[in-house]
Amino acid sequence: MKKSCFEAFKNAGYYDGPDSSSINNYIAKTETKDLEEIEPPFIWAERVMLTHLPYGKIDHERRYEFEISGKEYIEKGRKGEIDLEKEYREGCTKMGEYVKERINELEERGILGETLVIITSDHGECLGEKFLGRKRYDHNFPAVEEIAQVPTVFYNYDLEAESMRLIDVIPTALSIVGKKGIGDGVDVRETEIREGRNIMDDPKVFLDTEWKFNEGWKIENKLYRLYRTLWGDLKKTAYNLLGRELSEKLREKIERQTADKEVMDIDV
Repeated sequence: MKKSCFEAFKNAGYYDGPDSSSINNYIAKTETKDLEEIEPPFIWAERVMLTHLPYGKIDHERRYEFEISGKEYIEKGRKGEIDLEKEYREGCTKMGEYVKERINELEERGILGETLVIITSDHGECLGEKFLGRKRYDHNFPAVEEIAQVPTVFYNYDLEAESMRLIDVIPTALSIVGKKGIGDGVDVRETEIREGRNIMDDPKVFLDTEWKFNEGWKIENKLYRLYRTLWGDLKKTAYNLLGRELSEKLREKIERQTADKEVMDIDV
């Protein structure tokens, strides 16, 4: 039984920088050949970081020194010291240019016409959109539409599907190239994907999920995190409606209550 899509092809590769923890920890048996080196038939994946914090800075070789933390970067955006929306758009532009380079490599090798190219993301980004009276940044809790909904492109294949889940990408792709699907997803050409439930519309979703954070993540922790986050948001919203500023002491208390309970950067 195949454990991953990487075992479905004779040649496989994954790139996440020169020294990737993803490769070392999860797919250690997969060679890290670059796209121009791997021979068909192959499956090859790359994690591009140009639209990740800090936007537009982390290139293919990961040549970037983090002068400030992501939290400090976002805080500067809140204060207007950094134009996060502008930097994110620049990151998207660089991303588009980089993808074009990869497409051109396949064309130069004469294999673009017989290669299925998929461009997607594991999450979107918040750039100051308001939710529950608070401006949201980055891609953490709560999973609002700006984070949960991402564009997905099937290059050189006309996929007739209005929506799909991330778990459907690989089964659909494997089916297109004549291979058996792997995982819990479906081929969206054969199964219609309807809009699912989310925690904001139906809190019961929070209790129904089988997802666990490490081995010690329990229902009680989930409820406590939800309570603390919403309680902090309600306090801030009340003060916003009253036109009052939070005292420094109260602000620190709210941040302290929620910071250690929020799951940061959950990639599924």
